Amino acid sequence: SILTPRPDTETYKKFKYFRWNLKHTTLIFLFVIGSILWLNRFDNSVDRVWSDLMTSSQKVPTSVQYIAVNITGSDLTSSSSRSAFRQILAERVNSLHAAGAKRVLFDLFLPTGKQITSGDIALAKALSYFGRDKVAFGKTSDNTLSAPQVLLNSATMIDLNLLGDNDGYFRNIRLQTSSRLGNPAIWLVDGSSDHRSTAIDLRLNPDSIPTYSLTSIARPEVLKQLKGKTVIFGVERLVSRSRASLPNYGFIDRSRFLALSAESYAGGSVERFRFGAIIGTVLALASLCGGLVIGGRIRSVRSGLVMLMILSLPVIGFCLWINIKLGAPAYPSTLLVIGSSGMMAALAHRLRLTELLAGLFAGDLSPEEAWLWRCHVDQERPVLIFGADGSLRRSNQAAIAAFKLDVQKKSERTFQLTQQCMPRIGIRAENLTISDPVLKKFRLEWPHNSIPLAVFFDVTDQVAREEKLNSRLMTDPLTGLKNRHGFDTALQAIDLEGGAAFAIFYLDMNGFKHVNDTLGHDAGDELLTVAARRFSSVVRDGDVVARLGGDEFGICLHGSITPAHAQVVVDELKSSLSSPIRIKKGEVSVGVAVGFSIRIPTDTSTDEVVQRADAAMYQNKKASSELPPVGDPVLMLARTN
Repeated sequence: SILTPRPDTETYKKFKYFRWNLKHTTLIFLFVIGSILWLNRFDNSVDRVWSDLMTSSQKVPTSVQYIAVNITGSDLTSSSSRSAFRQILAERVNSLHAAGAKRVLFDLFLPTGKQITSGDIALAKALSYFGRDKVAFGKTSDNTLSAPQVLLNSATMIDLNLLGDNDGYFRNIRLQTSSRLGNPAIWLVDGSSDHRSTAIDLRLNPDSIPTYSLTSIARPEVLKQLKGKTVIFGVERLVSRSRASLPNYGFIDRSRFLALSAESYAGGSVERFRFGAIIGTVLALASLCGGLVIGGRIRSVRSGLVMLMILSLPVIGFCLWINIKLGAPAYPSTLLVIGSSGMMAALAHRLRLTELLAGLFAGDLSPEEAWLWRCHVDQERPVLIFGADGSLRRSNQAAIAAFKLDVQKKSERTFQLTQQCMPRIGIRAENLTISDPVLKKFRLEWPHNSIPLAVFFDVTDQVAREEKLNSRLMTDPLTGLKNRHGFDTALQAIDLEGGAAFAIFYLDMNGFKHVNDTLGHDAGDELLTVAARRFSSVVRDGDVVARLGGDEFGICLHGSITPAHAQVVVDELKSSLSSPIRIKKGEVSVGVAVGFSIRIPTDTSTDEVVQRADAAMYQNKKASSELPPVGDPVLMLARTN
């Protein structure tokens, strides 16, 4: 009673007028916004994809009234001259006239030369049998590509410079504004030169249009089927300069595209699309009014969203009916946006807090938190917002699914998650690893410095790819051992400052080059694989065996090792290759030179140990023979064969 003026005062009259003026101004503004949304529905990619998918998925077969004849590249090149090719066309046209074809459209370039050829005269004579009103040529802006005048005098000119939509697809047959020639779809149906735009019924399946080659239409059994039909000559898609692309079908031959446009127009697509547009306008008004009613009566945003979802059901149902029954485009998302705009406008009018309308969705969040939350909640990746004490305040659906959160946000799982993300007040984690039920790794981003909102990026696959790549970088693909990079990395991991003890062994095979040169690289690769297995069998599981390159190997033995123990290992390594090795091309025998070095307390880096082991190996190799211990590999191969 204090805030509301009494009805009998002058102040109340001014207050009432202000409320009336604000209400109607809001309504006028809303209808303007709704009109803009509806007029721009053609640019809505969601609705466009919806309509294309719903209509083209039906794949309704076409009638057989429109026949496509595709001229292939071989047809164009097989003729000895331009005149000979037109002579062939004249023969086909005569056959079509004799078979009782209804109309003929040429969607191909027939440029003339300096003189009229005999082929031009023959084709013009064949066209005259049909009559000018039953034969049509397409007009092109390039006069050098136009058919000779003797052919144009025998046919109707139509416009084949068609305009596609902004996304490159053709959903309508539209001509340039300056065009004064006829629409090919209309001419194919009734022979009239009308330049109006026509719609394409995407329910029709272009693959069901009868299509023949230039050779096949000369067959008697084919000509019998062409009586009363309209024939469209065109160049196949692979050699044509211009192409037509349909949603969900991609590029198709222009002859089939023109046949599809004629089928659509003959089936009443123009009237059905116009009727569908009227229904869509009525639905837009109904959605707008429904949104206003919902926004004006709801007591909570949650109930408003529920009612808006209920309103969306009949809207989507009508849109499906428009797509399926009429074949016309429908705009469900645009209608829902208009309905949502009506609800939002009504709420804004009731609360007079338009600039903070987004905060209503949060309730327990500050306007800043609510705004930041609305900016990130619709992401496909998990998003969480925490309280100042580390509690969970909000979670989107992706987070609920990813972390299996409780709706009430009070479960033990929720508590553990918040503790991992914010271990202490003011501390924010950068990475998160969970293993229930499978191992997943996330990278956390905190978009705001003072608002504890976290966005989770699933990097499980990325980390796995990096680990796999690192494994490939450190592994020899032939033997499966570590390569030089992997061996160096293993040595760098040794804690020299902690007094780690280890020994390095360097190995170089004797006779490998002879095997590689005489029996081939395949035999050498097979020999390296066997040697790698035998060397690995000598050492322990925790030790490192690597192929450093060619026939050189390196081994790192961890732990305290005496010179006597190291010499035993050397003997075992040499003994591992003492027995002959059987490969696909025969049996070979090779040896190995081994040098080792044990880490001493004065060593400050692993390189010092490696250099001593390398020098010891070369001394051992110099003292040993370069030839295989037993026979020549080639002779051994002959014995095995």
